[in-house]
Amino acid sequence: MAGGSEQSTALRKQAMLKALLATFGVIKMAADQVGINRTTHYLWIDEDPEYKAAVAELKEVKKDFVESKLMSLINGGDVASTIFAAKTLLKDRGYVERVQLGLPTDGDFELTLNLKGNRSNDQEPGN
Repeated sequence: MAGGSEQSTALRKQAMLKALLATFGVIKMAADQVGINRTTHYLWIDEDPEYKAAVAELKEVKKDFVESKLMSLINGGDVASTIFAAKTLLKDRGYVERVQLGLPTDGDFELTLNLKGNRSNDQEPGN
């Protein structure tokens, strides 16, 4: 009887992989389509190296899909997509957002940095 159970599990794993592909890796949606619990999917990843590798490959497929859509938007002249790509892909060429501080090199200085909270544009610093 164990052979039948193993065969059933293998079929469900294959169905899950197909569902993950169809849902672009959204685990909850894929698991619902196959009729399994998300926990089962994670157990399979932990227990089956081949299944884990197949899931990892699907993640790469998803990344490739997203990247192709981004490139299509860039080719179409979408400015926001072009800026996003430059900031994430071209950091080595200086396309990064960063704050550069010129601090005194002689004497004492005090630096206060507050990263908490949101201040509206019309508020004065310190208020």
